[in-house]
Amino acid sequence: MTYRFGCLVGITPISFSFASLDVGSGTNYAAGYYKHADVPNEFNPLINFGTADNPYGAHLFLVSAGGGVGDTVIKVTGTSWSTTTHTRSAVDSENITIVSGEAANTFHRTTKDWIGAVSIELQSGPDVLCNYGFCNTWTNLGRAWTLKGFRATWQGDGNDAGTDVVLYHQKSTGWTYNAGAPADPPLLYSMQTDYNTEYESHNDEFGCYSREGLSVVVDASLGEGIVAALVQSGSRPFGNGTLMLGVFNG
Repeated sequence: MTYRFGCLVGITPISFSFASLDVGSGTNYAAGYYKHADVPNEFNPLINFGTADNPYGAHLFLVSAGGGVGDTVIKVTGTSWSTTTHTRSAVDSENITIVSGEAANTFHRTTKDWIGAVSIELQSGPDVLCNYGFCNTWTNLGRAWTLKGFRATWQGDGNDAGTDVVLYHQKSTGWTYNAGAPADPPLLYSMQTDYNTEYESHNDEFGCYSREGLSVVVDASLGEGIVAALVQSGSRPFGNGTLMLGVFNG
C-alpha cells in the first residue's frame, strides 16, 4: 500500500496523541520521553533515581563534564526488562565507563531498559560530574529509518505565551553538559525558533507546526530515536493534540 504524508508519496504516517500538563510550567512528551535529574552528580556515595515500581521501560543515560585521569566506572543496578527476549530480571546491573580524559558533553547510555527505581554508584576511578536521567525514544521497532516530515496539530485549552513544540534526535552526539540544570539533548526543530513570534497558545484556538522535505536518518541500532517535547509556561495550553511523523523505512 502507498501512503501519503502531505505531498510526499511512499511515506508511512506514524501518529501519537498528546496533551500538555494540567497546571503550571513544564514539559510533556510524545513519541517517548526524558526524565532528567535536576542537577549533576558524581554518584559517590551511591544515589537512587526514579520511583519504585514505576514502569519506566527506559535506558539510563549520563552526560559527563569530562573524564579525569584514568577510567571512571559507574554501576547502574535495578530491575531490567528486555524488549527482545521479553524477560524481566529483578536484580540486574550494567557498568558505564567514562574513559580517561574524555571530552565534556560525552553521552553514555545503558544497553538495558530499566523498570522501577535504579541505584547509581561509582565503582572505580576519579569522581566525574554527570548529568543523568532516563531516556525512552521512538525507534521504529529498532530499525534504521528516515524522518521525512512531521506535523503537530492541537486545540488550545488555555492561554500561554511561552509554548513550544520541540523535536529531539536522540543520538550519541550533540548533547550539552549543564552544571546547574539538566543536560540539553540534541535539538532537531523548535516551533519558537521557526515561527519567531507566532507561537502562543490561545484558548479554543487551533495550532499547527509542521515541516516536510526532511531527510533525517535515525539508526536505532546505534541507540538513536526521536522524542517530541511539548513545552509550556502556563496551565494546559495544548489540548486534543496529535503528532504525526512521516517515516521512510529503508
